[in-house]
Amino acid sequence: MKFGWIILILVTVSAAAEDAKTRVFVTDHDSWQESGHFAATEDSASASYSGNVRRISVEQMKSLNKACPQVTITSQPAGADFVVVWDTKTWQQTSWSGHQNEYTVFNAKGDLVGSGADHKIANAAKGVCALVAGKK
Repeated sequence: MKFGWIILILVTVSAAAEDAKTRVFVTDHDSWQESGHFAATEDSASASYSGNVRRISVEQMKSLNKACPQVTITSQPAGADFVVVWDTKTWQQTSWSGHQNEYTVFNAKGDLVGSGADHKIANAAKGVCALVAGKK
Protein backbone atom coordinates (compact mmCIF):
# COMPACT_ATOMS: atom_id res chain seq x y z
CA MET A 1 0.00 0.00 0.00
CA LYS A 2 2.84 2.41 0.82
CA PHE A 3 4.36 1.70 -2.59
CA GLY A 4 1.10 2.76 -4.28
CA TRP A 5 1.08 6.07 -2.36
CA ILE A 6 4.67 6.77 -3.34
CA ILE A 7 3.84 6.25 -7.02
CA LEU A 8 0.76 8.48 -6.70
CA ILE A 9 2.84 11.22 -5.05
CA LEU A 10 5.53 11.00 -7.76
CA VAL A 11 2.93 11.21 -10.53
CA THR A 12 1.29 14.21 -8.84
CA VAL A 13 4.65 15.99 -8.39
CA SER A 14 5.56 15.23 -12.01
CA ALA A 15 2.23 16.63 -13.26
CA ALA A 16 2.66 19.74 -11.11
CA ALA A 17 6.16 20.28 -12.53
CA GLU A 18 4.78 19.97 -16.07
CA ASP A 19 2.11 22.59 -15.29
CA ALA A 20 4.80 24.90 -13.85
CA LYS A 21 6.64 25.00 -17.20
CA THR A 22 6.39 28.15 -19.28
CA ARG A 23 3.82 27.65 -22.04
CA VAL A 24 4.61 28.93 -25.55
CA PHE A 25 2.28 29.22 -28.54
CA VAL A 26 4.07 29.33 -31.93
CA THR A 27 2.46 30.88 -34.99
CA ASP A 28 3.37 32.87 -38.10
CA HIS A 29 2.01 35.99 -39.73
CA ASP A 30 -0.09 33.80 -42.01
CA SER A 31 0.34 36.46 -44.63
CA TRP A 32 -0.50 36.07 -48.24
CA GLN A 33 2.35 36.02 -50.68
CA GLU A 34 1.02 37.56 -53.84
CA SER A 35 2.41 38.48 -57.21
CA GLY A 36 0.90 39.39 -60.51
CA HIS A 37 1.09 41.53 -63.61
CA PHE A 38 -1.11 42.97 -66.31
CA ALA A 39 -0.13 44.16 -69.78
CA ALA A 40 -2.31 45.49 -72.61
CA THR A 41 -1.96 46.80 -76.10
CA GLU A 42 -4.55 47.97 -78.62
CA ASP A 43 -5.08 44.43 -79.84
CA SER A 44 -4.59 42.21 -76.79
CA ALA A 45 -4.22 41.99 -73.04
CA SER A 46 -2.66 39.46 -70.70
CA ALA A 47 -2.54 39.03 -66.94
CA SER A 48 -1.30 36.55 -64.38
CA TYR A 49 -1.70 36.22 -60.64
CA SER A 50 -0.48 33.80 -57.99
CA GLY A 51 -0.77 33.62 -54.22
CA ASN A 52 -0.36 31.19 -51.35
CA VAL A 53 -0.22 31.00 -47.56
CA ARG A 54 2.84 29.83 -45.62
CA ARG A 55 2.15 28.01 -42.38
CA ILE A 56 4.25 27.34 -39.29
CA SER A 57 6.37 24.24 -39.82
CA VAL A 58 6.87 21.19 -37.68
CA GLU A 59 10.62 21.77 -38.02
CA GLN A 60 10.31 25.09 -36.17
CA MET A 61 8.49 23.44 -33.26
CA LYS A 62 10.96 20.53 -33.17
CA SER A 63 13.89 22.95 -33.07
CA LEU A 64 12.31 25.06 -30.34
CA ASN A 65 11.48 21.96 -28.28
CA LYS A 66 15.09 20.78 -28.57
CA ALA A 67 16.64 24.20 -27.80
CA CYS A 68 14.25 24.98 -24.97
CA PRO A 69 13.21 21.82 -23.07
CA GLN A 70 12.12 23.90 -20.07
CA VAL A 71 9.05 25.15 -21.98
CA THR A 72 5.88 23.47 -23.13
CA ILE A 73 4.76 24.22 -26.67
CA THR A 74 0.98 24.53 -26.72
CA SER A 75 -1.63 24.64 -29.46
CA GLN A 76 -3.86 26.89 -27.33
CA PRO A 77 -2.95 30.60 -27.55
CA ALA A 78 -5.29 31.47 -24.66
CA GLY A 79 -3.30 29.30 -22.23
CA ALA A 80 0.14 30.48 -23.35
CA ASP A 81 2.56 32.57 -21.32
CA PHE A 82 4.26 33.70 -24.54
CA VAL A 83 3.30 33.92 -28.21
CA VAL A 84 6.08 33.48 -30.76
CA VAL A 85 5.45 34.82 -34.25
CA TRP A 86 8.02 33.00 -36.38
CA ASP A 87 8.28 33.39 -40.14
CA THR A 88 10.57 31.24 -42.24
CA LYS A 89 11.42 32.33 -45.76
CA THR A 90 13.23 30.72 -48.65
CA TRP A 91 16.50 32.18 -49.96
CA GLN A 92 14.62 33.60 -52.95
CA GLN A 93 12.19 35.43 -50.64
CA THR A 94 15.09 37.06 -48.80
CA SER A 95 16.72 38.22 -52.07
CA TRP A 96 19.54 35.78 -51.32
CA SER A 97 20.96 38.01 -48.60
CA GLY A 98 18.54 38.34 -45.70
CA HIS A 99 17.68 36.15 -42.75
CA GLN A 100 15.49 33.14 -43.37
CA ASN A 101 14.03 32.96 -39.84
CA GLU A 102 12.50 36.06 -38.28
CA TYR A 103 10.79 35.85 -34.90
CA THR A 104 9.00 38.12 -32.46
CA VAL A 105 8.06 37.16 -28.89
CA PHE A 106 5.09 38.64 -27.01
CA ASN A 107 4.06 38.01 -23.40
CA ALA A 108 0.54 36.93 -22.40
CA LYS A 109 -0.59 40.58 -22.23
CA GLY A 110 0.48 41.11 -25.85
CA ASP A 111 3.52 43.22 -24.97
CA LEU A 112 6.65 42.87 -27.07
CA VAL A 113 9.39 40.93 -25.28
CA GLY A 114 11.87 41.02 -28.16
CA SER A 115 12.62 39.95 -31.70
CA GLY A 116 15.45 38.61 -33.80
CA ALA A 117 16.49 36.92 -37.00
CA ASP A 118 18.84 34.10 -37.94
CA HIS A 119 19.81 32.16 -41.02
CA LYS A 120 19.48 28.73 -39.38
CA ILE A 121 16.31 27.45 -37.75
CA ALA A 122 18.29 25.99 -34.80
CA ASN A 123 19.86 29.37 -34.04
CA ALA A 124 16.48 31.08 -34.27
CA ALA A 125 15.11 28.53 -31.77
CA LYS A 126 17.95 29.39 -29.37
CA GLY A 127 17.13 33.09 -29.78
CA VAL A 128 13.44 32.48 -29.05
CA CYS A 129 14.38 30.40 -26.01
CA ALA A 130 16.64 33.17 -24.67
CA LEU A 131 13.82 35.73 -25.02
CA VAL A 132 11.29 33.45 -23.31
CA ALA A 133 13.75 32.73 -20.50
CA GLY A 134 14.54 36.45 -20.15
CA LYS A 135 18.20 36.07 -21.11
CA LYS A 136 18.22 38.59 -23.94
